[in-house]
Amino acid sequence: MPSRISALKRPRQEQRIQTEQQTKLAEVQRKSAEEARAAADNAYRQAIGLSPEQYVQLKRIEMENRVCADGKCTFIEECRSGADV
Repeated sequence: MPSRISALKRPRQEQRIQTEQQTKLAEVQRKSAEEARAAADNAYRQAIGLSPEQYVQLKRIEMENRVCADGKCTFIEECRSGADV
């Protein structure tokens, strides 16, 4: 009987190992894609002459435009002391 039990465990172990390998590969691919996207974003930011802060603000505006395209958004922003209202 022990050989039958170990024979049943072997395919599960192999499947687990294969799943772990696929997960690691997917993580490496995601990281590579994110790094490529970050490099492209940075190159674009530099090409249009924006500081990192200005670029983040631009991306925020673009996102707000996409999300609020139907005009059903309301924005409430905190006013910092000393800032123009």
